[in-house]
Amino acid sequence: MDRRSPLVLMLVLTVTSCFEIMYNIEEEQDKDFYLGKVASDAQLITGNGTNIELRYSLLTTGNPDALLFHINERTSALYTASVLDRDTLCPFTSSDCILRLDVTAISPINDFFEKIKVHVRLLDINDNVPVFPESNIDMEISENSGQGKSFPLDGATDEDSGQNAVQSYRIETSNVPFILETTDFADGRALLRLVVDEELDRETQNKYIVKITAIDGGAEPKTGTVTLNITITDANDNPPKFPKAVYNRTIPEDIVPNSVFLTFNATDPDENENGRVLYRLSSHQSEEIRRLFKVGPTTGELSVISSLIDERTTSYRIIVEASDNATQPLISQAQVYVTVLDTHNNAPEITVNVLSQSYYAEVSESAAIGTVLAIISVKDPDNGQNGVVTCSIDDDNFRLVADGPDEYNFVLRRILDREMVEWHTVVIECRDYGTPRLNTSSRILVRVLDINDNPPQFTKAIYYVNVPENDAANSGILQVQATDSDSIVPSSYNYSLTLPEEYKNFFRINANSGVITAVVSLDREATPRITFQVSAEDGGSPSLTGSALVEVNVIDKNDNPPRFTPTSFEFVIPENQLPNVSVGKLVAQDGDAGDNGEVSFSLTSSADIYLPFDVLKNGTILGTRTLDRELIAQYNFTVIAYDHGSSPLTSTAEVTIIIQDINDNAPIITFPSIGGDLLYLSSDTLPNTVIATIKAYDNDDDVNAKLSYFAQNSNMTKLFTVNKFTGQLSLSRHASLSDIGTYDLSILVQDGGKPPRSRFRTLTIIITDSSRNPSEDPSAKIKYFAIAIAISCVTIVLSILIILAICLIRRKDRQRDSKYPESVSTNSTIDTVPEQNNPDIKVNGIYTRETIHKSLTDTLPRNNDTFARTDNSPRPLATLERIKKTKSPSRTQPEIISDSVAIWDWSEQEPPVDGCVIRK
Repeated sequence: MDRRSPLVLMLVLTVTSCFEIMYNIEEEQDKDFYLGKVASDAQLITGNGTNIELRYSLLTTGNPDALLFHINERTSALYTASVLDRDTLCPFTSSDCILRLDVTAISPINDFFEKIKVHVRLLDINDNVPVFPESNIDMEISENSGQGKSFPLDGATDEDSGQNAVQSYRIETSNVPFILETTDFADGRALLRLVVDEELDRETQNKYIVKITAIDGGAEPKTGTVTLNITITDANDNPPKFPKAVYNRTIPEDIVPNSVFLTFNATDPDENENGRVLYRLSSHQSEEIRRLFKVGPTTGELSVISSLIDERTTSYRIIVEASDNATQPLISQAQVYVTVLDTHNNAPEITVNVLSQSYYAEVSESAAIGTVLAIISVKDPDNGQNGVVTCSIDDDNFRLVADGPDEYNFVLRRILDREMVEWHTVVIECRDYGTPRLNTSSRILVRVLDINDNPPQFTKAIYYVNVPENDAANSGILQVQATDSDSIVPSSYNYSLTLPEEYKNFFRINANSGVITAVVSLDREATPRITFQVSAEDGGSPSLTGSALVEVNVIDKNDNPPRFTPTSFEFVIPENQLPNVSVGKLVAQDGDAGDNGEVSFSLTSSADIYLPFDVLKNGTILGTRTLDRELIAQYNFTVIAYDHGSSPLTSTAEVTIIIQDINDNAPIITFPSIGGDLLYLSSDTLPNTVIATIKAYDNDDDVNAKLSYFAQNSNMTKLFTVNKFTGQLSLSRHASLSDIGTYDLSILVQDGGKPPRSRFRTLTIIITDSSRNPSEDPSAKIKYFAIAIAISCVTIVLSILIILAICLIRRKDRQRDSKYPESVSTNSTIDTVPEQNNPDIKVNGIYTRETIHKSLTDTLPRNNDTFARTDNSPRPLATLERIKKTKSPSRTQPEIISDSVAIWDWSEQEPPVDGCVIRK
């Protein structure tokens, strides 16, 4: 930080110099368009290399270009004051359009001054379209005009310049007997010639409509059009001709107005009005030319019409046109270069720009010698000795320093004392070297300003103080003291603090004694070091303020335990990783300093002694042995972090270590088995029938356990297909007689690991002939024999159950006189549920109620649906619908009529074996 007082800065002598910078901007930019920072772009350097506050302004007096811009007086940012139109500011100029302005940089506290010359090059944009003088032109062309005959047309004008002006023309109308030729003029226009390209015949066609387009050279070309309405007649085909295309003339500046200095004599070989020559000044040149000169329309006399004495221009280019008086006149041009001799002496003109905000110059009584107070510009429109000017002043307290041929800096020569003289009136006189010598004078009013120029100074530039954290609030920590060398300033000062916003309420100071107090208890972890400014204001008028820095260093105490970031940790390591390899690292922060903030790590004392991990002091977790995910997939344990303070503080965090699977297990196939399995398949099995499913699993995880199934040698017969995803084995096509036989199918099961692991099994498939007698095939015999045994066993079991059920029912019937037998199904589970006086029989979960009286059974009609009964035969109970044919009872064989049989009372005999369904 630069701590030199303002007095030291003001005593440095600054030598002014001039800088020049150039800005390029396109025309038509919006108002307040930013050009740049003048100071930085000009690489402005202060006299002593220090950063001082400068004020920037534009010199507007006598410089109209400066009115087009405005500048920020503090930052030197330069902006446009209005929309700039190059075509208006620099009309008829094909060269660069340069706007010139001067920027001054001065310091309000010392003698620094610089003037920067700024040139703004206004770049043309293609913002104007070519415009013909008329949008429609009526023309008459003689029908006897031969091929190559041309007819002049006024070209289009474009207010743009350079490449953006008109570059070419073309005929848009097709199938016309004309072509176009152009002749460029010095004023940027062009003479168009409509040339007859074919013989004309008025009797065949007496009118043509021709559209001509003018095209400029912009990046996105703009166009203008004119329509020619051509009537075939006779034509004027010769333009006037000047004897010379270029004339040079020299005239004195005091030439009498209306004096002729050149007479043109252009000729036209045409007759009558077609050959009558008329003169005029070209309209496509500056207004200044038409204001100062004229040409006689019939005489061709070029004369001066206004005095040239007050004009600043020393040379002119005049474009004169000659045209005939035909209906469609032809024109030609000549250029006249006029040089004006300086023959009249003018007195110099003085322009004073004071570098203050008032009409008079201001300077401090303690300002350094060489301080610039004003800028004086001198202009003399004369040339030669008449334009050489020198200037002087009549006050030895100031002097003029030349800053270019026409400019002076009005600077301080001696230290001023306001108590002796407050106002100075300085006369400036400027004299030229003409004959006779002419002079001009002007006055500058200078006011000397009084200042209090010695601020208070503290005994130290920086006060360092150590304060323990958590100390009691409202404790005094420091007393500061300031002194002042000014004799008019009282010995007491008003002390104040300038605190950052976040520390606004941390400290206060006694305004009289300078004692600084800590209002709050300080926390080193939140604010380890606080720097703020202390100021002392003297009693001067105006008062001055001195300042110093106070740096408070907060001494640490161990009041913060380590904090894990994050509060829990999760690491992922692959299984089978070698021991003593880093699994991850723990992170904990301690806001304290020194040993109080140094953190170490360890496992808790309650950690499992068989835990396969160790924690180093730096927080690194190491694996102590090889891990197998298939045994344990995840470990959870607690770690502790402790600081190194005299009374260590600790904190804990939970650690989860996930064992990441690697493909270290091959699939395990449960079907077919290792010894191989035998599968019988009938030859009449339909295609796509699933005949078996491969069963396998993998102890790995995720994609490593995702299994795929393949048949390695199934392509030999194209008989079998294995679903890659489900392992279902199916028949691919219908088996023919030639396919009957035994097949050893090689099954591959592969996991999804990279690289994959796999296992093979062999499944033997026997395709049998479905048309052969099973008794001829030993294996078939075994199969059918097993089926017969199974059916027999089922039949015996069902018979026993039916017998037991019937016996139970008969026993209950004997006990209940009012009850009658219920109908049952021999192949159903029978339960009885009493309901009033009639039992229900539950057949396969459905209750059926039957009430059949004994008297009715004795009087059953004897017809085809009943059987004859003998004395020792059982009594019929109900009519049954037969489900399966069975053997007859051993004692009496009932007659079978249709599909019905009689149910007999088998209380003393064995019931039939086959099952029946009861119906009324």
